[in-house]
Order: sequence, then C-alpha cells, then structure tokens
Amino acid sequence: VQICIHFLLIWQGLSIGRLPDASQEGILKQFNSLDDMALFHYTVPPDTTRATWEFASFQDEPGCPSREVMIYLRYSSFPVLVPDNATFSEKFLQLSEDVHYIKTHSSYQPHDSTVFPIYNPQPGEWFAFAYLSPYEEKITQQGLLHKCRYSLGSIALWTKAEQVEQIIPFEKRSYSTKKHFSYYKFHVPDNVNSFRLNLTDCQVVHQIQETVLGKDKCIEYVNLRANGLPKHNPGIQGFQNITKGEGAVFDVSRPFKGALYYLLVVSTAVVKFDLEMYHSDCGEIGLYGSNQKGWYLTTRGLKYNDSGDAQFEKEPSDVFNLF
Repeated sequence: VQICIHFLLIWQGLSIGRLPDASQEGILKQFNSLDDMALFHYTVPPDTTRATWEFASFQDEPGCPSREVMIYLRYSSFPVLVPDNATFSEKFLQLSEDVHYIKTHSSYQPHDSTVFPIYNPQPGEWFAFAYLSPYEEKITQQGLLHKCRYSLGSIALWTKAEQVEQIIPFEKRSYSTKKHFSYYKFHVPDNVNSFRLNLTDCQVVHQIQETVLGKDKCIEYVNLRANGLPKHNPGIQGFQNITKGEGAVFDVSRPFKGALYYLLVVSTAVVKFDLEMYHSDCGEIGLYGSNQKGWYLTTRGLKYNDSGDAQFEKEPSDVFNLF
C-alpha cells in the first residue's frame, strides 16, 4: 500500500498538469531468467507527436540499498535483450534503433523520476521489460534480517497533433497550414502497387515573422511517412526550402499495405498549396487479367462462366496468375 501511495504522488508532481494516459506498476527482481522480468504494455494512439514515459523505482525500507534498474522499451513486440552479457548469433539481425534503453535507481521516497520522451512514435502496441541490475547481496540467515523488496512505477502521457486534415485520393484540393508544424494524412488500400503525392502551387497567405530563407520562400520543409507522423529531418529525408509557386512530388512504389501515410509541412508563415494523391493497384485478388476474368475456381477445378463471349477459350491456353 505504501508503495502505491508513493506512486500516486508522482502524478501530483507532474509539471504537465494533467492525469497520465497510462499507469502501471510491477515488482522488480534481479535477473536470473525471463520470469524475473517486469513487463509493461502501452497503447500509443494515432496522430501522437510525443509519447512521454516516466519511471520511478521504490524500495520498501529506507535502510535497503539503492538498486540500479534497467528498462528496455520497444514498439510492436517484446524487447530483445541479453542481461547476462551473452552474444547474439552472427545471423541474428539487430535493429538497435528499435530498442530504447533507460536506467533509473530505486529510493524509499523518490522525489525525482526518470522521464523518457519519444517524438512522433509509431502508434500501436509498445512493450517494456525491467529488472534489477546485478548486485552483491549479503548472505543472511532467513528471518534475522529484512528482505528488501523493489518495484517500478510507470506512467505515460500522449501528446496528439491537432487538426490533421484528410487527403482524398484522386481529388485535387487546396490546403493551408494551421501551425508551424501542420499534418495531413491519407489511407493506402491493400491492393495498391504505387502512389504519387503532388504538392503544387505554394503561396504565402500571411507572413507571421520574417524568415532568414528569403522573401520568395514558402515552405521550409516537407516530409512523408507511413504509419506515424513524419520526423523533422532536414538534409536526410523530405524536401527543403520550397519557393512560391513551386512544390514537391513524392513517388512511392510498393507502399505499406492498408496503412495511413502522413505528410508534414513546416512553415513560419500561413501558406496554402494544392495536394493531389493518386495510386495504381495490382488488380483484383484472385484470378484476373484480360483473358482470365471469365474463369472461376470450384471444388472440381477451373470453370468458365459461359458468358457467350467468343473471344474466350473454353479451356485455359496459358498459365493462370493466382496472385
């Protein structure tokens, strides 16, 4: 009960001034096997610009030693870690950017917590593992000395983008920025093979402040990303310094299927521009093609629909494309 009260005090000390969107607590143990891991699960909502995790570790007695706590955070699946310093196989693909490493220390009455923000995170399921780092504990006779207990409290807050406008495929529309960072989104169906997003005719509506980029500059930066809000990475991705009357073109082949794509537009002025997105598909799932649409599959094999169209043969003259 005492540990839970301490955990609630963290909420009162939040400088952000609102209740957390997620809160969890787990018992901490020193690592010997995966059973010793404290597991945390979070669901980050769509259109999130920043996910902020806050961790505080507790111990049940002031005389207990302060312990180091290791935390691994990862999107979409459990973190892959080697707390016993074992090595991965040479054939094991390691994506270091997928796993976030956090470290904190336990206290009887913690006044400070460890804050870990992730900007423009992938929406969906996030998982964290936590355990106590190795420590040389004194060997004592059971019942003579107190056995220290440790736990980890976790809270999370989601900051969401406002006014994310929808881009309608095959429909050219005019849009304008609402903030310094403005976001737009569109959905890519499952059977899309490629798509193009055209940003054209950028015009300055209202200059809020003078820009160092020159009077003809319209957009500072624009970028596109699948499944999450784009990151602001000038010089690495996207387009920079778009002038008045100009634009940018995003050509994407083999996009993520059934995904939301987001467009980021950065500008110090209120600007307007045209957006048009169109895509090409892979054809209908199943048998398809100009000489195959009259056939269908039954339990006895391929059958012709007997439409009376003489251009179709009653037996297949070539191999069938199943996908």
